Amino acid sequence: MSKIKHYAKTLDKHENQIIYKFGQHPVLIGLSSYNYEKILIQRRFLSLHFTGFYDRAIDGLEDAEAKRIAREIVREEYPRGMRSHRELLVSDLLKLGLSKERILIAKPSSKTKKTIEGLDDLVMFEKEDYEIKAIVALRLAGEVFVAEEYKFILPVLEIKYGLTETQSEFYAEHFKHDKKEFPIYKSGKGSHSDRFSK
Repeated sequence: MSKIKHYAKTLDKHENQIIYKFGQHPVLIGLSSYNYEKILIQRRFLSLHFTGFYDRAIDGLEDAEAKRIAREIVREEYPRGMRSHRELLVSDLLKLGLSKERILIAKPSSKTKKTIEGLDDLVMFEKEDYEIKAIVALRLAGEVFVAEEYKFILPVLEIKYGLTETQSEFYAEHFKHDKKEFPIYKSGKGSHSDRFSK
């Protein structure tokens, strides 16, 4: 086995442990017992910040392939002639019975603001090892963890609100295209997460 493949396997094992630990967060485990609508409204602010998070990383990246992948993912957020992902998110929230006014007048909580600042810190430019730090941040915080959250959110959407995966235009689709499908050492096209493997 080559050194690179051995390293990739070790890295993949470590990443899986991080993903597992993330999935054990008390809010995710006990999601149905929380103020669910408030969580979804606050989660929307993280989604609104998604392209800014990516753009900040893109500006600092030098690796041409990583830049290309990141640009493609940002462009997919706004498909030509179709509703943006942000519009699909609001559409899903409306299907749950939330009023448009409640969604749009909400403000980010102090915890949400702190989370957004933390995301920005992950892609804050610094000379040492910026490429790997930014790519890992985009892969994990921008894709893998989003899918992990939605893995917990989707069943509650169906049980509490009757919104099935086939009816969900935002949460279900993002779960599918963001989740880690392949180990790091088997890089390929795959999901958004998998595109960063190489």
